[in-house]
Amino acid sequence: MRTIDRSRRGRDGAGRPGLLGRIGAFAAGILALSLVAACSSGDAGNEQSTVGVGISGAVSDAPFYLADQLGYFAQENVKVELSNFASASDMIAPLGTGDLQVGASGATAALYNAIERGVKVRIVADKGRIQDTASYMGVLVAKPVYDSGQVTSLADLRGRLVADYAESSSTSAYLNAGLSGAGLSLADVNRTYLTGSQHMAALENGSVAASVTVEPFVTAAVNSGAAVRLPESDRMYPEQQTSVVLYGERFATEEPEVADRFMRAYLRGVRAFNDAIGPDGKLSGPTAPQVIDVLAERTQTPKETLQAIVVNGVDPSGAPNEESLQKDLDFFRQGGWLTDAGMSLQDSLDLSFVQRAAQGLGPYTKS
Repeated sequence: MRTIDRSRRGRDGAGRPGLLGRIGAFAAGILALSLVAACSSGDAGNEQSTVGVGISGAVSDAPFYLADQLGYFAQENVKVELSNFASASDMIAPLGTGDLQVGASGATAALYNAIERGVKVRIVADKGRIQDTASYMGVLVAKPVYDSGQVTSLADLRGRLVADYAESSSTSAYLNAGLSGAGLSLADVNRTYLTGSQHMAALENGSVAASVTVEPFVTAAVNSGAAVRLPESDRMYPEQQTSVVLYGERFATEEPEVADRFMRAYLRGVRAFNDAIGPDGKLSGPTAPQVIDVLAERTQTPKETLQAIVVNGVDPSGAPNEESLQKDLDFFRQGGWLTDAGMSLQDSLDLSFVQRAAQGLGPYTKS
């Protein structure tokens, strides 16, 4: 692997027999259902296949962690090697060469430009989106600026310095959607680009008036008193497709049967994650304590943080929101961030794997 950060724990779940015991009856029931599903699929006798998966090590990687921890991959005779990458762009090249089989990437201009340059990857499933009830992204305003009345709404951001993650990313598309609703555009604000961990410091020291930020930094900044989250944040861009699952072309074409098995297991992980999400968009559903146990172990995120944050959504059918992908692709094109202005979204998509997986599993019913 190239440029892989293996410093985080939880690469493939080995060496943690105690965790499965802690999740108790939840895991036992899920494993039993998984065994039935796997056997009914006719794949129980397949030779075990190893699949390399590039992730960021974040809470949004929950479906991969759950599918691994709850035995979904094992029941499909798939051994996953989960590797943390410092950034999603770092995994694109190894996906294209076949050194990595699966990746989790933001739906960004950089991804589309790589595909246009001939890097052989396909968007195959939903990995993360903003829920229609609550957003794990938010627009934060430095508390002194908010309390003084200078900025209390999106419309007040005109001419202000706003921290973002990158010039052409899902956060910039989200901010643009919100500003458009307030009669502004990105051109009406001044953006500076910082990592998520730097946003709170910038808000605290007054070097920016506001920031567009993702969890868990949203909750951390609000709880620390550094910022106020604008209420409009939940309504700015519901169902925005922020990240996707990628298959390398070689994996999809040379090992299609393994790719199908992987997708079935992944989709079971998606559904287990959905079971834990409550009406408030947080991990407050019936199975949340058990899922929080898994995520706390795999991501090294404190349980109290996992209980407090709004999480990303993932469609239980696994299908990405094509309307959102197209909207953001148009946004990147209009901003001049695409190297091929005529690129089609359909050139990037292959939803056949997730469609077969969803059909095999049947309709989702929330636990």
